[in-house]
Amino acid sequence: MTAVPNIDGLVLNDQPRFDRGNTELAGYIWFGAARLAKGVGIALPEGTDQQRFAYVIDSLGVGASPAIYYDAADDDTILSVYPTGLAHPDECHEVSLNSANLTLDYIKNLLDVLHEQLLKTPTASELARDLWEDQDKCIPVRESEKGIQKILHSALTGQLAFQPVRVSQEVTSVMGRCDFRLDEQDPIDNSKWTYHAILELKVVKSFTHTGNDVPVATNKAAVTDGVDQANDYRNDHFCRMAALCCYDMRKTPDVAEAVGHEVDRAKKLNVALWAWPIYPTPKKARTENAKNSKAPMDK
Repeated sequence: MTAVPNIDGLVLNDQPRFDRGNTELAGYIWFGAARLAKGVGIALPEGTDQQRFAYVIDSLGVGASPAIYYDAADDDTILSVYPTGLAHPDECHEVSLNSANLTLDYIKNLLDVLHEQLLKTPTASELARDLWEDQDKCIPVRESEKGIQKILHSALTGQLAFQPVRVSQEVTSVMGRCDFRLDEQDPIDNSKWTYHAILELKVVKSFTHTGNDVPVATNKAAVTDGVDQANDYRNDHFCRMAALCCYDMRKTPDVAEAVGHEVDRAKKLNVALWAWPIYPTPKKARTENAKNSKAPMDK
């Protein structure tokens, strides 16, 4: 928890039961721990965004603390999240409060961010290193797909909680068990649910966890099965959308090649087909980035 500034003359609005939802939030800067069981508010001066940011950064001295900024007068469906504080406004991402904005583009952009922050290399996050049995030999762990699912479940749950969308995993149906289903409960009638999307995960790799080669045909079959599963589960659960999320853990990742044989069929089935590379070492990621930056531009 960020310490409440100790400045003479500040009037503090102490709310010991902040999490009950009975506190008027508008017009205050609120301080609290992650759970926000208790909140301490400081009146926010009137003025422009620039003046409010300056007050937090310069007057209160908490510009480096993680912050959420919400201005309903500007857009009542958006929360602006500043993970490194208001002093770093470029490091901001927006969270939609409107589940109608839960589109495939929105989900894809969210997964892009999570891939970059949590999965791309073993140093992207502490959990990412657990995806590899032997990084130098490009050998993934036995349950690499389950490992990716575990990381994404926690991250997606946090990112979508404001909407509020529940990230259900391993939901069974007649056709099998899906990896993720994005659900929303009606705020008025709790018996009603909207099932927005099915997200199916697949991993392609060069080696098994024991170091044996994985045939090309096996990887292609995994992607084909993933497209079928996403389509079947979407129909089974009456979801609006479906996507296959493919993670390329091969020695030399090539995401376009990994899913290329299913692009046309996925489009006909209205299943989004996405792929990301996961590198065994940061050096491999840097090498690939350098190659891509030197590639000639399409005319």
